[in-house]
Amino acid sequence: MFRADLANVFERDDGRVVGLHHNDGRRNGELLDTDCCIVFEVEDFRITSGPEHFLDLHDWDQFWPWVSGWRDAARSTSIVRRRRVRRVSAGAR
Repeated sequence: MFRADLANVFERDDGRVVGLHHNDGRRNGELLDTDCCIVFEVEDFRITSGPEHFLDLHDWDQFWPWVSGWRDAARSTSIVRRRRVRRVSAGAR
């Protein structure tokens, strides 16, 4: 089980939009309970970037261990950013 509950959305003067949410879940005996935000960069009404920031990155990595390894391996090639932008953009339609 995994759930992300949107708490608030803010628009900044520089064109960015920040979505605050709380993630909680249970998986294979691991518990997730952390606040997060996604900072969307918007150009011409399209999301061009959407990095997610976690209040407790350790908690997130314990719950999703394969994401942590994938993120570390891909950091230098920016694969993570391209995939995240595609996923966020696809959900915004």
